[in-house]
Amino acid sequence: MSVTSKPCKDCGKPGRPAPHPGPRCATHHRAIVKVRKARERDGRILRLYGVTPEESAAPLSKARQPDLDHDHKCPICKGSDKACGQCARGFVHGKCNRFIAWIEDNIGSASTMAQYLADPPLKRMREGR
Repeated sequence: MSVTSKPCKDCGKPGRPAPHPGPRCATHHRAIVKVRKARERDGRILRLYGVTPEESAAPLSKARQPDLDHDHKCPICKGSDKACGQCARGFVHGKCNRFIAWIEDNIGSASTMAQYLADPPLKRMREGR
C-alpha cells in the first residue's frame, strides 16, 4: 500500500495520507469496513436463521449487537464458537449469553441465582427471618 498524494475522497483533507483504496484516509477506511462487516453479519443472520436485523434487535433495543444464544451442548456445533443454526434459541445481550454459557445451560443454577437475588440471605438474617 503506497500513500497517494490525493486527498481522501470522504474528508478531502489534502495533507492527510490516504493509503487505502478510494483513496481514503485510515479513519474513513475503518468506517467503510465497519459498515461492510455489519452488512455481512446481517446477511448471515438472515440466511442462517431467517430473521432480519430489526427482528433480532427488537427485544434488545439498547444492545449494540445482540448475541445469538444457542444450545451449548449441541452435538453438531459443540466446541465451536459458531452455532450450527439448528440449536439457536434466540438473541440475547452479550453478558447474558456468556452467563448462560458459564452456568452450562443449567436451569437449576439460574433458578438458584434468581432466588438469591430476590431474597438475599444476609437481608433475611438482619430482618430476623
